[in-house]
Amino acid sequence: MQHLRMRTAALTAAAILFLAGCGDVAFHPAGSSIYINPDGTVVGAEVESFDNSGYSEDRYSADGLQSFIENAVISYNKNAGAEGVAYRKDLSDRKKQLPVSIESLDVGSGKATLILDYASCDDYLSFNEADSTIKDLSVVSAPQAAGEGISLDGLTDAEGKTADTTAAKSDQNYQLLSVCGHTKVVINGDVIGVSAGATIDSEHEVTVSSDQIAYVLFR
Repeated sequence: MQHLRMRTAALTAAAILFLAGCGDVAFHPAGSSIYINPDGTVVGAEVESFDNSGYSEDRYSADGLQSFIENAVISYNKNAGAEGVAYRKDLSDRKKQLPVSIESLDVGSGKATLILDYASCDDYLSFNEADSTIKDLSVVSAPQAAGEGISLDGLTDAEGKTADTTAAKSDQNYQLLSVCGHTKVVINGDVIGVSAGATIDSEHEVTVSSDQIAYVLFR
């Protein structure tokens, strides 16, 4: 399986891109991060250094990087049984969704910003498994999570107080994100509470830094 190795010699630090329209909540990645939708689809942002200024010859080119990423996405989609294209606009049936598709690749001012759309959390994990700092990622309804024995009690809100999760145990509008790793997460919804290992930064943003599963309840 092909993996995107953006944390190799070709790419190594951070920058700023404005991206809106992913959902009701805009995505403004100021660094590598993920955007989570209630249906479990994911948008991933990789923002890295692309600076050749300290070298007599370019170590890599924008065209070479684009070709590398396109080939990696095409290979993954083919292996997943989907059409072998890298962009959704190239699908023969626009009603379908690719497991992974390129939303945008911007290279400029010594920075490279890549935005990829993922059909599921599993696709995110599989495509990035060799390089990602995220080792586990899933979204299920809060009632389903509660039914599977995951406790929603003890989550804390933005003020550090115990979050009220009573309604979440039976209301399908509540979702539970499970994350293991280190990343900034933007939620297409309102964050209700988080477990240990996660910190609420704003109404829609959470920082996860944990080698164990951390939970984010949102609606």
